[in-house]
Amino acid sequence: MKINTLLHFPSVMRGSNKLFLAFLLLAVAFACALPAYQSGASVNVSSNATTTEIPSLLSNLTAEAVYALNLSGFTQTSLWAAVYGSVTGNVTLASNDSSTRYELISWTAGGAGYVYATNSSSAPSWASIVPTPWTGSQLDSYLGFDSAWSDNANRTFAYNNSLLTVGTKTISAGTGSNTAAKSENYSNATVWETVALNDTTTTPVFTCLLQSNQTAYNGETADFQLLLPNNQKVDGPATVYYFYLELH
Repeated sequence: MKINTLLHFPSVMRGSNKLFLAFLLLAVAFACALPAYQSGASVNVSSNATTTEIPSLLSNLTAEAVYALNLSGFTQTSLWAAVYGSVTGNVTLASNDSSTRYELISWTAGGAGYVYATNSSSAPSWASIVPTPWTGSQLDSYLGFDSAWSDNANRTFAYNNSLLTVGTKTISAGTGSNTAAKSENYSNATVWETVALNDTTTTPVFTCLLQSNQTAYNGETADFQLLLPNNQKVDGPATVYYFYLELH
């Protein structure tokens, strides 16, 4: 994933889980009130994957016998998708139309920042971010997820959020209950969390703090791992997400 300030419309990719990703790069005006600002992200989708069914086998059953079976397994969710990857970019000083740009520093792994994703084609209202994120139950209502579903948002966003700073806005740790979804690495240790920010519009802004050079769920090196809703329980249009970066 890389940053630049030119207007860019990459192609739409279709993965095996029917998640459509559309990425829009927007030029962002300089705002003197913000120590860091958010810009559209140019995205390179290198791969996508989903799990396959694992067959099980019980053989040598004998007539007139009763067998005690202890079963374990998993069911693939039809409500969520995930994205992960690396981040590169630059901290720049640019004019409003990006015709003049000064490269101040090359952002590399080890720097701080956030990755954001929203399914609204309009840029989030960053200055209107409120201190309280969306809760799991609020997400269920917005997404149309049934309270009886075991993988609904209220059960997935089952943790309290960590401290977040979005521009000049601070979301305190543990602002509310059921406001974060944990994301584990290859060793089953929690590294990233997904939080749905509230910019007072009707669309949540999903975000996670960049954690550089960590191990993703599959053992690869990654800077972020983000959980996104993608409801396949019902027929409907493809899910489109727009990505933004804030680099410190």
